[in-house]
Amino acid sequence: MGFVSLATAQFDAMSAFYCGALGGTVLKSWDRDNARGMLLDLGGLRLELMDATRERNPPTLREPDGRFHLVIEVNNITERHRALPEGTPLPRAMSWGASVVTMLDPDGLKVFFLQWDTPNGPASQT
Repeated sequence: MGFVSLATAQFDAMSAFYCGALGGTVLKSWDRDNARGMLLDLGGLRLELMDATRERNPPTLREPDGRFHLVIEVNNITERHRALPEGTPLPRAMSWGASVVTMLDPDGLKVFFLQWDTPNGPASQT
């Protein structure tokens, strides 16, 4: 199984968001002079957070441009919404057969919680 990796200059804020606000489970973490990071499980989506300020060759960080976003599938969008921070937008029904809650992480990356209207998602729709 692979994972998505995010480099950030706001490691503490990002780890608080993904571990605290989103309830991610830390699978492993590291904190060395030249590297700090963690691998999280976000309900089946594995996400690595890397502290870009600790890298020997720091990556060039840019603003999220809308081409990339995280999608976390959930079984009960209403229940998941209740567990998110106060002020998180309400779930919205989408025309393509799902309900979503959209929020931004501290770096401005869109994070979607998605519940399909049918048990098996779009593949079960004809």
